[in-house]
Amino acid sequence: MFLQADPALISAHAANVAIQAQKILAATNMAAPMICGSAPAGAEEVSAEVALSFNTQGAAHVAALNGAAAILAEAAVETEGSAATYTASELINEAAMLA
Repeated sequence: MFLQADPALISAHAANVAIQAQKILAATNMAAPMICGSAPAGAEEVSAEVALSFNTQGAAHVAALNGAAAILAEAAVETEGSAATYTASELINEAAMLA
């Protein structure tokens, strides 16, 4: 049993992953004001501290999602590059065999 790689298919899937990463990034950035914009429920100090805590946690959540989306997009770009390199290597090997 042999493994056959289809660089065009790999590249297509990598492009799809990059699109999904962009969608995650866009959705996170669209939701960020709601996640990070809690207003204090009242004028007292406790309400202000609770709102600050929610906003801090929300900002950390947004940063984590944006970081994950960036890693996903970078992996997609690397995978597309690997597929192109694989194709080039196959062409070189084929030319060498025919020579």
